[in-house]
Amino acid sequence: MPCASQLLDAGGRALLHRRDAVVDPATRRILARTPRLLALAVDVLVTATGLAGQLVLTDLRTGATSRLEYPSRITGQGGFDEARVDPTGRFVALSFADPAYDLSSKQVMDAWLLDTATHSLRQLPDMPAAVSLKRTSMSWTADGRLVLLAEVEDRALIAIWRPGQERLATRSLRLPERTGGSDAFVVR
Repeated sequence: MPCASQLLDAGGRALLHRRDAVVDPATRRILARTPRLLALAVDVLVTATGLAGQLVLTDLRTGATSRLEYPSRITGQGGFDEARVDPTGRFVALSFADPAYDLSSKQVMDAWLLDTATHSLRQLPDMPAAVSLKRTSMSWTADGRLVLLAEVEDRALIAIWRPGQERLATRSLRLPERTGGSDAFVVR
């Protein structure tokens, strides 16, 4: 298996993304071919065309595809950053990032919610936000809340949001010193 292979959580089903293919490790069957995978939400594959191109949703059961326009105002050097699938597989939180937004020195993220059932996109409240990109990530809780952990002006911040809420609930917090290069975290 190539070192670049990634394990995917596809709504309770583990799959592999190897170079340009999504593979079921149990059967070794190739489910889809794509070099620009963003997320796999149960049976909906979310891919992208270019840094600031279209989002492409592919139903793996039927093969039907639909295209959505790039939603964020972040373009330029920025583009797709990360995608996180909620525990039900219905929602995908997508973040877009720019290390030098509007030719300023600000780093900015813009988070959106993709509803895989309706193929609609909605910008999260309070976005875009100026954050330290290398110290910002997001994850879903088991009960369907999206948690963003970010560094803003040298202080740690946590934001919690449930789809449908009008605002992010935020507060500062103290985190242990980071010893690795990853900004990923796990919510329990």
